[in-house]
Amino acid sequence: GGGVIGDVTHGLDRVGRLVYVASVPRPLRDTAVEDPPSHPPDLSHILFPDDKTCVLDDGWWLTGGDATTLPTDVIVHLHEHRRRPIALEAMLVPPVAEVWRTVPTTVLLGRTDDAVGPEMRSWAISHLDDVRLVDSDHFILWRQPEVIADVVLEREETVSWSSNRR
Repeated sequence: GGGVIGDVTHGLDRVGRLVYVASVPRPLRDTAVEDPPSHPPDLSHILFPDDKTCVLDDGWWLTGGDATTLPTDVIVHLHEHRRRPIALEAMLVPPVAEVWRTVPTTVLLGRTDDAVGPEMRSWAISHLDDVRLVDSDHFILWRQPEVIADVVLEREETVSWSSNRR
């Protein structure tokens, strides 16, 4: 997930590029010139089975909202492969590094993604070099996988850090 890719790549020499999908990298508190806007989380779609874990509520997000408009094969797959719990700490811990400041980074955001929101999209566009807005909601992964594949397959020299493509 977008919230952890900078942390898991921190200190690795062979990372050529980060690609955030429907997510925006977070600055460290002590280095942020301008913090991204606060986007209060909507917890109505998250279950807390105990005090140490959380999991997406499949019943909520597969039966209501934008997810119900996903292709049938995707909905079937998601029903057959339920979301797995993660450590609650993984959702709450601040990043350990700002790898996105030193490694070429592309951010793909849906134009109508309520999970990211217009203020966060605006912050990303003004603070990150390669932000691309996709005609999608939060489910870019399932609605436009070819866009993600194209970005991943781009050659490094074609990615300009100062492009700020939209």
